[in-house]
Amino acid sequence: MSGYFEIDASWPDAQSRADDVAEISIRLGDDVLTRIADLAANTNRDFVRASAVSLGLWFADNWWRLRCEPIDDANLPSVDWRLRHELSAASGGTQWPPMMIYSGGERVTFAPSINRQPSIGQLRFLETRVRTIQASQFELGVDDFFTLVLDNCANSNDAPVLGTLVHQLKAERNEPELAAWRRLEACLGFDADEAPADVIDHFLKISDRLNERDIEEAAIAAQGASSPAVLDDAIAASEASELVLDFGITERVNLNQGDILYPSPWQQAEAAASQVRDFIGQGHNPISDKAFASLLLSRWEDIKAASDTARQLPYAARLRTTKSKQKVALQSVRDFDRRFEISRLLGDAIWTDESAFGPISSAKSDRQKFQRAFAQSLLCPLRGVRDYVDFQNPKPHQITRCAEAYHVHPHVVRNLLIYKHILPLETLDQHLEVA
Repeated sequence: MSGYFEIDASWPDAQSRADDVAEISIRLGDDVLTRIADLAANTNRDFVRASAVSLGLWFADNWWRLRCEPIDDANLPSVDWRLRHELSAASGGTQWPPMMIYSGGERVTFAPSINRQPSIGQLRFLETRVRTIQASQFELGVDDFFTLVLDNCANSNDAPVLGTLVHQLKAERNEPELAAWRRLEACLGFDADEAPADVIDHFLKISDRLNERDIEEAAIAAQGASSPAVLDDAIAASEASELVLDFGITERVNLNQGDILYPSPWQQAEAAASQVRDFIGQGHNPISDKAFASLLLSRWEDIKAASDTARQLPYAARLRTTKSKQKVALQSVRDFDRRFEISRLLGDAIWTDESAFGPISSAKSDRQKFQRAFAQSLLCPLRGVRDYVDFQNPKPHQITRCAEAYHVHPHVVRNLLIYKHILPLETLDQHLEVA
């Protein structure tokens, strides 16, 4: 997690100021994201020469989606998503660093673009690594850049357009109801005023039952115009479920433990899972089916027999019925998948505290990252994996044996080893998951 975000611009002379061409540098903590190696001159520089107004227009046009929308597919994002989140889309004839910017909730992620091309002739952008920052710092950095550009490029042809957009954006952010509308549009994958009115109205009608965070997470879990119908179906599937679990143990978990100033979802999830394991006296041992069910004040026979009422839906869900009890709509059938899915539901209740509804999806929001990491750490803690897997030379049969002992899918063990850097991070998706 970086401490600050800054987009700086300087104008070498009066003519460049009039043309709004600036030397622009983007900094994220100690990293300079615009650092370029000039192979011909054998030197480095920390800036890109570009139209400051054009860059400002791109940030203003896409502000809500940059701030609120996660990546839609880490392996192959849609063209629409890339235009709104990849810095190269701010071109204006400029080659920007191959970098994408997107939201996880209260954090914003900077990551290498999918089809990154760091070389431009004799110029080479230095490699971008995955970094995150508090969303408030992202907002501050972009706002300061708007001010800097408008103060210095008043005579630029497009400066009045940028000024109008920035003024409009400020008004939207300062009006709670309109800001909530814009956030929901972005979560659904729509630009401002592009979401069908009936879609937004449908969600607003549900707001007397669900809070904004839950509605936005449902929008992220199933983007597009069909999202409200999917949410209705998920609520109905939860209500139809006969499996009621007690999540009362979540009241004892403290997410703010530890000395890390800005913990990642993974760090928070591991700490929360460790607390739950301590509460039930399991240490780092495998949790039996009986003990797992007892944690939820249930019987394993009832959990195993429960209908998979969300099997045909894009995501599973939980629906609070009392202070501690939840109806759960499951997708999984196999025992170890069901344990993992229910553990994610428990993790979601920890992450959201008093939230009435929780979708369990494949989305890349911090909330979903926390769920996945919590389930992995609860069911298969790293300390226990060490008893089965040689961390210096992990073998497939060791991973399989460990998965059998902890009653999880082998992918759970393998992913844990990857995210803890015992096995190499091989894909961008893996890098993004652990960020």
